Amino acid sequence: IKYNHRYGHWLISWQQIQRISLIRETSVLTQIELPYLGIKLKNIDDLAAQISPRLANRLIHEQKPLMSLAVMQGLLSFEEAQLNFNFFTLSSGQIIKGPLAAFLYHCQTLHQAFGFHIYLPESSMDRDLVGFCSLLKSCMTSAKQYD
Repeated sequence: IKYNHRYGHWLISWQQIQRISLIRETSVLTQIELPYLGIKLKNIDDLAAQISPRLANRLIHEQKPLMSLAVMQGLLSFEEAQLNFNFFTLSSGQIIKGPLAAFLYHCQTLHQAFGFHIYLPESSMDRDLVGFCSLLKSCMTSAKQYD
Protein backbone atom coordinates (compact mmCIF):
# COMPACT_ATOMS: atom_id res chain seq x y z
CA ILE A 1 0.00 0.00 0.00
CA LYS A 2 1.34 3.41 -0.94
CA TYR A 3 0.15 6.56 0.80
CA ASN A 4 0.75 9.78 -1.13
CA HIS A 5 0.81 13.07 0.74
CA ARG A 6 1.87 16.47 -0.52
CA TYR A 7 4.88 16.26 1.82
CA GLY A 8 6.00 12.83 0.61
CA HIS A 9 4.83 9.23 0.71
CA TRP A 10 5.29 5.92 2.47
CA LEU A 11 5.10 2.43 1.07
CA ILE A 12 4.35 -0.69 3.12
CA SER A 13 4.05 -4.21 1.74
CA TRP A 14 0.80 -6.03 2.47
CA GLN A 15 2.79 -8.73 4.25
CA GLN A 16 3.94 -6.20 6.87
CA ILE A 17 0.36 -5.24 7.78
CA GLN A 18 -1.16 -7.15 10.65
CA ARG A 19 -4.55 -5.44 10.78
CA ILE A 20 -6.61 -2.66 9.17
CA SER A 21 -9.64 -1.30 11.00
CA LEU A 22 -11.83 1.64 11.86
CA ILE A 23 -10.85 3.32 15.12
CA ARG A 24 -13.48 3.34 17.83
CA GLU A 25 -13.11 4.56 21.39
CA THR A 26 -15.55 4.41 24.26
CA SER A 27 -16.22 7.67 26.08
CA VAL A 28 -18.30 7.20 29.20
CA LEU A 29 -20.99 4.91 27.71
CA THR A 30 -20.83 6.24 24.16
CA GLN A 31 -18.70 4.76 21.41
CA ILE A 32 -16.88 7.34 19.29
CA GLU A 33 -15.71 6.56 15.76
CA LEU A 34 -12.62 8.58 14.96
CA PRO A 35 -12.18 10.02 11.44
CA TYR A 36 -9.15 7.81 10.81
CA LEU A 37 -8.43 4.36 9.50
CA GLY A 38 -5.86 2.47 11.59
CA ILE A 39 -3.14 0.17 10.32
CA LYS A 40 -1.28 -2.10 12.71
CA LEU A 41 2.13 -3.23 11.48
CA LYS A 42 3.93 -6.44 12.32
CA ASN A 43 7.17 -4.50 12.74
CA ILE A 44 7.59 -0.73 12.82
CA ASP A 45 11.16 -0.99 11.47
CA ASP A 46 9.94 -1.28 7.88
CA LEU A 47 8.16 2.05 8.15
CA ALA A 48 11.44 3.73 9.10
CA ALA A 49 12.95 2.87 5.72
CA GLN A 50 9.83 3.87 3.77
CA ILE A 51 9.06 7.41 4.98
CA SER A 52 10.91 10.67 4.42
CA PRO A 53 11.86 12.86 7.40
CA ARG A 54 9.75 15.68 5.90
CA LEU A 55 6.57 13.55 5.83
CA ALA A 56 7.34 12.03 9.22
CA ASN A 57 7.57 15.50 10.74
CA ARG A 58 4.33 16.61 9.08
CA LEU A 59 2.36 13.55 10.24
CA ILE A 60 3.37 14.16 13.85
CA HIS A 61 1.69 17.57 13.66
CA GLU A 62 -1.35 16.37 11.71
CA GLN A 63 -1.99 13.63 14.26
CA LYS A 64 -1.88 15.94 17.29
CA PRO A 65 -5.65 15.62 17.78
CA LEU A 66 -5.21 11.86 18.26
CA MET A 67 -2.65 12.45 21.02
CA SER A 68 -4.93 15.01 22.66
CA LEU A 69 -7.86 12.60 22.59
CA ALA A 70 -5.72 9.82 24.06
CA VAL A 71 -4.76 12.09 26.96
CA MET A 72 -8.36 13.28 27.50
CA GLN A 73 -9.59 9.65 27.50
CA GLY A 74 -6.91 8.63 30.00
CA LEU A 75 -5.23 6.29 27.50
CA LEU A 76 -1.95 8.22 27.80
CA SER A 77 -0.49 10.47 30.44
CA PHE A 78 0.43 14.03 29.49
CA GLU A 79 4.11 13.08 29.70
CA GLU A 80 3.67 10.10 27.38
CA ALA A 81 2.04 12.33 24.76
CA GLN A 82 5.01 14.71 24.58
CA LEU A 83 7.29 14.61 21.54
CA ASN A 84 10.27 12.36 22.11
CA PHE A 85 13.45 13.60 20.42
CA ASN A 86 15.72 10.80 21.66
CA PHE A 87 17.44 8.39 19.31
CA PHE A 88 15.25 5.49 18.18
CA THR A 89 16.88 2.07 17.99
CA LEU A 90 15.45 -0.36 15.44
CA SER A 91 15.34 -4.09 16.21
CA SER A 92 18.37 -4.46 13.88
CA GLY A 93 20.36 -2.17 16.17
CA GLN A 94 20.36 0.73 13.68
CA ILE A 95 19.99 4.12 15.34
CA ILE A 96 17.53 6.64 13.88
CA LYS A 97 17.78 10.36 14.68
CA GLY A 98 15.81 13.54 14.09
CA PRO A 99 12.20 13.83 12.93
CA LEU A 100 12.13 10.20 11.83
CA ALA A 101 12.99 9.05 15.35
CA ALA A 102 10.34 11.37 16.80
CA PHE A 103 7.79 9.93 14.35
CA LEU A 104 8.63 6.33 15.27
CA TYR A 105 8.18 7.15 18.97
CA HIS A 106 4.93 8.90 18.03
CA CYS A 107 3.75 5.73 16.22
CA GLN A 108 4.61 3.58 19.24
CA THR A 109 2.77 5.93 21.59
CA LEU A 110 -0.36 5.98 19.42
CA HIS A 111 -0.13 2.18 19.17
CA GLN A 112 -0.11 2.04 22.96
CA ALA A 113 -3.23 4.24 23.09
CA PHE A 114 -5.33 3.04 20.15
CA GLY A 115 -3.68 -0.16 18.93
CA PHE A 116 -2.45 1.03 15.52
CA HIS A 117 0.83 2.40 14.15
CA ILE A 118 -0.40 4.30 11.08
CA TYR A 119 -3.45 6.55 10.88
CA LEU A 120 -5.02 7.50 7.57
CA PRO A 121 -7.31 10.54 7.87
CA GLU A 122 -10.78 10.30 6.35
CA SER A 123 -10.06 13.51 4.42
CA SER A 124 -7.42 11.65 2.37
CA MET A 125 -9.85 9.02 1.05
CA ASP A 126 -11.95 8.92 -2.10
CA ARG A 127 -14.88 7.26 -0.26
CA ASP A 128 -16.30 6.91 3.24
CA LEU A 129 -14.30 5.22 6.00
CA VAL A 130 -16.27 1.97 5.95
CA GLY A 131 -15.96 1.61 2.17
CA PHE A 132 -12.25 2.41 2.18
CA CYS A 133 -11.62 0.02 5.07
CA SER A 134 -13.43 -2.76 3.18
CA LEU A 135 -11.40 -2.01 0.05
CA LEU A 136 -8.07 -2.19 1.89
CA LYS A 137 -9.03 -5.40 3.70
CA SER A 138 -10.02 -6.96 0.39
CA CYS A 139 -6.71 -5.92 -1.19
CA MET A 140 -4.78 -7.29 1.78
CA THR A 141 -6.60 -10.63 1.61
CA SER A 142 -5.96 -10.91 -2.12
CA ALA A 143 -2.27 -10.01 -1.76
CA LYS A 144 -1.73 -12.58 0.99
CA GLN A 145 -3.34 -15.34 -1.08
CA TYR A 146 -0.54 -15.06 -3.64
CA ASP A 147 2.30 -15.42 -1.12
